[in-house]
Amino acid sequence: MAAKKRSAAHQTVSTGPLRVCSYCRVSTGRQADSDLSIPDQNRQIADYVAAKGWELVATYVDPGLSATDDNRPQFQALIERALDDDHPFDAVLVHSYSRFFRDSFNLELYRRRLEKAGVKLVSITQELGDEPADAMMRQLIAMFDEHQSRENGKHVRRAMQENARQGFYNGSPVALGFTTTVVARHGNRDKKILVIDPVEAELVRRIFLLYRDGDGTSGPMGVKAIATWLNGHGYRTKRGGLFGVAAVHTILTNRAYIGETTFNRRCSRTLRQKPADQHIHGEVEPIVDATLFEWVQQALPTRSPKVVAPRVVTGPILLTGLASCSCGAAMTLRTGTGGQGRVYKYYTCSASARQGKTACKGRSIRMDRLDGLVVDALKKNLLQPERLADVLSAVIDSRSRRAEEIEQRIRRLQQSGAEARDKLRRLIDLIEGTDFIDDEIKSRITQRRSEIAKVEAELERLQAPRSGQEAFSHEVLMRFGQLVSENIANGPIPFRKGYLRAVLDRVEVDDGIVRLVGNTHVLAQAVKDGPANVQGVRRSIPKWRARHDSNV
Repeated sequence: MAAKKRSAAHQTVSTGPLRVCSYCRVSTGRQADSDLSIPDQNRQIADYVAAKGWELVATYVDPGLSATDDNRPQFQALIERALDDDHPFDAVLVHSYSRFFRDSFNLELYRRRLEKAGVKLVSITQELGDEPADAMMRQLIAMFDEHQSRENGKHVRRAMQENARQGFYNGSPVALGFTTTVVARHGNRDKKILVIDPVEAELVRRIFLLYRDGDGTSGPMGVKAIATWLNGHGYRTKRGGLFGVAAVHTILTNRAYIGETTFNRRCSRTLRQKPADQHIHGEVEPIVDATLFEWVQQALPTRSPKVVAPRVVTGPILLTGLASCSCGAAMTLRTGTGGQGRVYKYYTCSASARQGKTACKGRSIRMDRLDGLVVDALKKNLLQPERLADVLSAVIDSRSRRAEEIEQRIRRLQQSGAEARDKLRRLIDLIEGTDFIDDEIKSRITQRRSEIAKVEAELERLQAPRSGQEAFSHEVLMRFGQLVSENIANGPIPFRKGYLRAVLDRVEVDDGIVRLVGNTHVLAQAVKDGPANVQGVRRSIPKWRARHDSNV
């Protein structure tokens, strides 16, 4: 019954002038901001309505949206309103059919939906009737519009790809740590490149260091802990929002920070990955050291809670989560019975156990033997003061090499601060002696002061005295070695695991040899803060190896 009433309402003929609405559109944001197309569309439609003696009751405008699909807010609002039971419009007016759709199938689909509701689609520059020949002409126009759109898209993509090959920036969102600068002008278009923003770049470097080293009061931080720390210390994203896990993870995996950019990686409409041979690679000035970046890429999957289960840290087996076969698979516990009925426990390659000898030859070693070998090797080959000094010297040397880099960053920040203060001074000179200050001037003054505050905060951090860059004393190393040696050999297994993970990353079992691999930065932090302060899961790429004299 409701359907019949609605149909009747749509067939009701208005006794007054036709009630019509207009729909206007341009394809890009640049056109919406600077082009005269939408005002011209509105003017021509208004003149057309006046000449016909109709009544224009509503106007819908989608600035900067493509007509190749229906993902347009005002278009959807127009369709929804046109299909209402109160029959608000008799017709929808567009400047040309291409403003309504540049897809022949969807143009006809939505035109028929409107027609069913008693609403006619009218192009004021392509007037057609209801005859079969007119319907064919409309479809031909729609096909040409669709073809033109695809041709235009092809030319735009080709131009953008060539722009990227020449090293210019194409306009995607700028990552934290970078900004754009105009380096050339071709016609009425600015050619831009990505350059480092000195203040934001310091924040990016800090995020990477928080992941590797922590903030000095704890060990390395996870992604969620970094987001919490940044928000708690007043840092914000590029757009001024709070940091979340996704934002931090994106920063930690963005290869632009080591100078590598990629254009044409995904389809802009479907977000599907394009083939690698279509990617266009570029270069920018790096923000983060490549070694640190690759370290983070190796550490991210292994620190994930989905990968490292709680039982790995707190379980009753000393080397769970640390012992691995040289094939790369983890070593898992297996049991066997001796001739006198005695049960033995073994670490065995999990790949061989699951997939057979084709995956791995199947390395195994008795649990008590490997546990003893690891503890003894650490005591003899790492935890002696002389060996610790030798291993940690690389960290001390790398920190010394960073001194010149830090000085360059300080100079860059000082320059940014001077520029921000100069801009603030000019703003204050501009309003001096005037009684009225508009909101835009106030906003700019606040922005400049905020920039100056950020620069000063980063300068204070970089110029602060840095502890731990000098060599550790023999007494400190001896005390550390004795403490860890005692606690990896005695006490409950979870307690011993905590100390092992403070100095050890991986135990690799190969034919006739066991390799102990760790991270020098984590080791240095453990020596500095004491191993009890850095217990927990530590997984990273190799930075040190024990001597290869722990033969199995």
